[in-house]
Amino acid sequence: MNPWKDAQGGMVLWKPASYSTLRNPYWTMNEDFNKDNTDRLLTMIKLEYKFTNWLKLHLRHGMDKRFAFMNLQCLWIRNPSDGSTEFQFRFIVLTQPSHQKPNSDFLFTATKTVN
Repeated sequence: MNPWKDAQGGMVLWKPASYSTLRNPYWTMNEDFNKDNTDRLLTMIKLEYKFTNWLKLHLRHGMDKRFAFMNLQCLWIRNPSDGSTEFQFRFIVLTQPSHQKPNSDFLFTATKTVN
């Protein structure tokens, strides 16, 4: 199992009886990668307006904007036990998702005393 590569650079298969996978965990740890770079922009604005000395409005607005770059790659070679030819599976994802979550609230406050 360790080393995880054979002489041709392929994955050494891992097949303990108690597991249902052939994936070698050392191969996964050293050859498959997932890179995620994230930048975030957080904003917040607060306004308070006094209509009279007893009535006011409180407004807030915020935003969380996420810019990301993800690179996911899995490469493995499988050696079937029946002696057939090897095959390669390559899975590559390059993506740049962007998410924005705004949040707003307001509050009217009246503090007038009524006789």
